[in-house]
Amino acid sequence: MGKMHTVLYFAYGSNLHPLRMAERLADPRLLGTASLPGWTRVFDKRGRDGSGKCSIVQADDMLHGALYALTPADKARLDVIEGRGTGYDTLEVEMPGVGTASTYVARADARASGLAIFDWYLGLVVAGAHHLRFPAACIARLRALPSVPDPDHERAAVHARLLAACATMPPLARVPPSAPTQ
Repeated sequence: MGKMHTVLYFAYGSNLHPLRMAERLADPRLLGTASLPGWTRVFDKRGRDGSGKCSIVQADDMLHGALYALTPADKARLDVIEGRGTGYDTLEVEMPGVGTASTYVARADARASGLAIFDWYLGLVVAGAHHLRFPAACIARLRALPSVPDPDHERAAVHARLLAACATMPPLARVPPSAPTQ
């Protein structure tokens, strides 16, 4: 009997790419792309490493993202990974044509302006946007953001390997269940 996927999750940052999700969770299922009107992506969430991570804010814009079906166990694991209750809060958003999905929004006390974005982190967001064939203007806006090398060379190397794997995956391809990611 297959696992029950009962939680819809809207990814908009480093979790866009299915290889990133497969690296983090046991059985994430990419359903496809989704758009959330009235929101935009920002990089003002202070990560545990001090760098800028993605969050969302209300704006006169269209936020492009990925829609995943998660098992309750995977959603609970993702809550821990994302720092639910410390860095992020869960937000239920109404996805046009889909219904309610869960996503994360940075807590007010975890936001700061002017945070440096590590190159590998921005690379994951761009790789996901490219993989999911977001509009060219959206990808160009992401690529135009400044980034800096991660001073933690080990963490940077781990993410460089993941980015290399992402680059070999054809656009819109899905990761088979239980596929090795490293």
